[in-house]
Amino acid sequence: MTIAKVDNWESLLWAEVNRMVPFEWGFRDCALFVADCALAMTGHDFAAPARGAYADEGEAKRYMAAMGARNLVEFADAIFSDLEKIDPEDAMEGDLLVVETPVGNTGAVHTGGIRIAMVSEDGVLLVYGGLEIKAAFRIP
Repeated sequence: MTIAKVDNWESLLWAEVNRMVPFEWGFRDCALFVADCALAMTGHDFAAPARGAYADEGEAKRYMAAMGARNLVEFADAIFSDLEKIDPEDAMEGDLLVVETPVGNTGAVHTGGIRIAMVSEDGVLLVYGGLEIKAAFRIP
């Protein structure tokens, strides 16, 4: 299967980033936000089996463990296995990320320049630099 960004992926990415959907485990959490962005840019749902499979943080951790993932980076490795894993220093707009925050690792998407977008219980946050990228994946 060939997965690639659609022609108007930038506008679709921003539409997804700006979509007002509240945080909800199993539907709009940090990992599924990134998968939603990838879906918007490609039309492919990398995380389809995970949607609705857990309802809180504990269930999410058990779901990841059942997939053989000990942490969010390994979970991202599993769900984005069809994509090229790149050096975090090479990340650019449209790349899918796992970043380290003061409260732990979270999924994010590179939105250009030094900006990344991530979802929190307060909604989507745009962060301007300062976070370490732990893993990065590129959609061709």
